[in-house]
Amino acid sequence: MEIGRDFPAVLPFRNEIGVFGKLRVNAELARSLEAEPSYHLFNTFREKSAPRSLKCAHPSTQGCNETDCPLACLPGLFDTEQCPQNGCAIRLHDVLFRREQKLVDTMLACDMIHAARLKCDFIILVSSDDDLLPAIRVVLLDGTPFARLHPKNYYQVAGFPASGAAFVEGSL
Repeated sequence: MEIGRDFPAVLPFRNEIGVFGKLRVNAELARSLEAEPSYHLFNTFREKSAPRSLKCAHPSTQGCNETDCPLACLPGLFDTEQCPQNGCAIRLHDVLFRREQKLVDTMLACDMIHAARLKCDFIILVSSDDDLLPAIRVVLLDGTPFARLHPKNYYQVAGFPASGAAFVEGSL
């Protein structure tokens, strides 16, 4: 999903006991903490180069019979991270990268705990990220009911002990 294109949106959800509902949601880049909304955390949206574990097979090993296959230079580019053509200064990270927002998991964890300590009525999180489970547990132990909605089908649910506030999980 893309924030500018796909939000606001109305998303359906279903919890583990089959109850259906709809949520109107909006999304934006994380810029500050709920505990200090006037302080802007800069440089959270960054370009990241291709992972070093990414591999590339030669097209001929995958069934391509074209002698001038335009993909034939890719294995050399991945192996050396530099264009295989003499005199070309292009590097792998110049042409293969992704953009992502950093700090989001930690910011969400801080915001959830902050909201729980302010005694909000209920917290809903739309995420399947297991890195947030410790913060969810702290919120539950603080007594705030919590719902975790998975944006896609997700089959590994959190196995929290029965102590703490009510916790429900479901898929959108």
